Amino acid sequence: MTDIFQGNYQGCYLGAFISPKLPEKQQYFASVAEMTSFNQLLGKNISVYVTYLSWEKDGKLSEFPIHWCNEVNAAGAIPHLTWEPWDFERSSTKYTLDKIAIGKYDEYLVSFAQDIKTYGKPLFLRWAQEMNGFWYPWDGTHNFNDPSRYVAAFRHIRSLFDQEGAHNVTWVWSPEVTGDLAMDNPMYDYHNYYPGNDYVDWIAIDGLNFGPTQNAASEWRSFGDLFGETYNDLNSSYPKKPIMIGSMGTAELGGNKAEWVIDAFQTIKSMNKIKIVTLFNIDKEANWMVNSSTESLTAFNQSIKDSYFLS
Repeated sequence: MTDIFQGNYQGCYLGAFISPKLPEKQQYFASVAEMTSFNQLLGKNISVYVTYLSWEKDGKLSEFPIHWCNEVNAAGAIPHLTWEPWDFERSSTKYTLDKIAIGKYDEYLVSFAQDIKTYGKPLFLRWAQEMNGFWYPWDGTHNFNDPSRYVAAFRHIRSLFDQEGAHNVTWVWSPEVTGDLAMDNPMYDYHNYYPGNDYVDWIAIDGLNFGPTQNAASEWRSFGDLFGETYNDLNSSYPKKPIMIGSMGTAELGGNKAEWVIDAFQTIKSMNKIKIVTLFNIDKEANWMVNSSTESLTAFNQSIKDSYFLS
């Protein structure tokens, strides 16, 4: 599976985040048994398993989750760690971009990098995703942030990891799809947050079809509606970077989920720079799970039988 990190292959690998429904401010690390069971449910083995790790949990800095990474390896997959600089408090000023960039947390970062180097196996690392939104303390609308502060922090972290020899990391930069975000506002324009080709290995884009579950203006959107404009723009702007879907899912309410799924995988085949697609398998804001209904699961099973979707 070494070619997966280069992104220069035909087809698309499958990724997944799997979790039970969780209370607020909780994070989850699926076991090898759960990953194996999910593979069996889909009828094809997932190649990349994702989890989310906050910098702080219960008042302590979070350590590199080597146990979970080894569980992913045991399930025959590659770990993808989404690493979030917060303590679950949106208003928190503890882990601001400025503090990160000037080295306030270097001791933690160096220790984390050394642990990854000791782990020794390849992994994807996605730091501070969806920075062009308005819902995280590291985005451009909180803590007097602006895109230049995000770029400085990203570059600082990557440079520290390189200095420590943690070269088994593949670095993922991950904006939110444009959607309702006004790209003429510099705080929402993801281009302004791009750290540069020397610091980014992969680009991931996140998007979920909420249907009418959020508010009166929320509407049903196909995969193409969600991702098409952003995919085309990123592919044109950064043509040498492989693209992954960092999270993909659809609600049941507002349309036909099974039809949405079938259409999504057909659309992915036409977007040939998408080299990994990550299923967001959790009952959260909506029921994003692949088996939210019998019809939904059947649609997933049938769609990924296609040899284009690699295992």
